[in-house]
Amino acid sequence: MKPMLSVFTDAALLMRNVSLEAPLELFMFFSAMAAYYILHQLRLKHCNHFPKQEDDAQCQTKILDPTELDAALRAACEASEHYDVVKYWNAFKQCDQAPNVQLPQVVTAMRACKMSPESIVHELLLFFQKHPSRCDMSNVNEILSSLAEQRECQLAELVVDILSVVDLALDSTSYEILLAMHVKCRQASKAQSILAEAKANDLPLTGRGVFFALKASINVNDFDQALCYFKDLKVSWLASATSEPVVPQHVMAQLMELACNKRQIRRLLPVLDGLPLLDNAIDCISLDAKSEQSFLQAARNYGRRDIVERLLANKTKRCNTTRRPLPFQTVTSMARRLAGCVGVAVADLNTVIAQWVVLIF
Repeated sequence: MKPMLSVFTDAALLMRNVSLEAPLELFMFFSAMAAYYILHQLRLKHCNHFPKQEDDAQCQTKILDPTELDAALRAACEASEHYDVVKYWNAFKQCDQAPNVQLPQVVTAMRACKMSPESIVHELLLFFQKHPSRCDMSNVNEILSSLAEQRECQLAELVVDILSVVDLALDSTSYEILLAMHVKCRQASKAQSILAEAKANDLPLTGRGVFFALKASINVNDFDQALCYFKDLKVSWLASATSEPVVPQHVMAQLMELACNKRQIRRLLPVLDGLPLLDNAIDCISLDAKSEQSFLQAARNYGRRDIVERLLANKTKRCNTTRRPLPFQTVTSMARRLAGCVGVAVADLNTVIAQWVVLIF
């Protein structure tokens, strides 16, 4: 009996010592975790539980007065009150008329309330099916444009997937938006798929779409395709008679660099005829010695003196900046000679040099 009593006594003492010696930091850590979990659940409940649980009287009032509901929805959109936007949007489901609101603002509010992309697309599908007058590509393109600006690629692709259900199809503006989105997000394969789909559907690209098609081709190192799109941009540029360059200087630099790397600079130079030379674009080109020499020789053969002069100027500038600095002993010797000419003591000069070395190094 005593051994058993001794065991219980030792266990009780051990538990007492552990409870007394447990660090306060451990208790605070678990308390913080519990508080975070509770707050997280409350936030999810706040965003996912919409005004379906309101009193019947309040719901009836809103349903019977869609004009006031529409005004409240538009005011919430303008104030970026995302929870109220979703609340009024759900209340509008009980009305026969469509809300007079921009759909991209509603989609943004749904994303802010942590609704899944699938749920958002389902809401749009139900809206288009219930209100056929609002089901057109202009509204869809507004949604796609907003999603492209926010880099919401997955949601944009889901929106495209429901178009066949509502008897809609992508147009030239749609392809421009999707192409620009994938290029900005550095999704080269998807950008190429968009180009192939537009070509298969025999839809011409807009001017802005051709520009992003050029960038997409440069990103995948396809010089032939890039040259075709650049020629199209040149035709549009000549027709517009604008003073702006055909493409920004960094895109021009990428195109010339790609031509040099592919040994196709002789094909690019004739296309540059009639276009103003972008000096800064040539300055941004990064080439090895062999590619630079080929570019220089091709420019000479083609009579592009402006390009030759710019390449030679850059080459001279690089040579000047890569000269080796004078040795430290030479600098100090020159300083001592100068000090002797002006009558400064060598000891004082050595002190000054030592101070400079300490400050610099």
